[in-house]
Amino acid sequence: MITFVCGAPGAGKTEYIFKTVNTEKPVFILVPEQETVYAERLALEKLGAKAQLNVEVLNFTRLCNRVFRQYGGLSNKYVTPSMRSLFMWKTLRELAPTLEEYSAAANEPSTIDVMLSAIDELRAAGVSPTQLERAAKELSDGELKSKLRDISLIGASFSNLVLQSFDDKTEEL
Repeated sequence: MITFVCGAPGAGKTEYIFKTVNTEKPVFILVPEQETVYAERLALEKLGAKAQLNVEVLNFTRLCNRVFRQYGGLSNKYVTPSMRSLFMWKTLRELAPTLEEYSAAANEPSTIDVMLSAIDELRAAGVSPTQLERAAKELSDGELKSKLRDISLIGASFSNLVLQSFDDKTEEL
């Protein structure tokens, strides 16, 4: 049975949940991502340690992972931060001869972190390498056009290299 508890802030939703929950049966409390730790702490305080055997606080990411673990489908092999750096180093090294703005910087270790950060920020904003390439084509020749083209090329090559063997957690929502 699913029960939705809705209301304005301060309306007593949390108190209602912890007063009415039956800890003898498995219970899942689904909360927003930013509320997970708070809800887990409250569940422990209000329901006690024994209830934790049947009560599980989940956010949407945890819910998906739990379902995948139980019914199959969760087989992610995530790339580690160190491996991401190595993949970026390899990408920059291979692309250095074709880059316009970043060819000289491609051999500098600091460029690895700068490019990883730029690619992560672009992904978070929903900007793909293809969109960057299109934007670069619309610009007249200049430094910005070259930088966008280089970052587009680096981003696409880096993603392809990583995704040949791993999943990249930064590409998930």
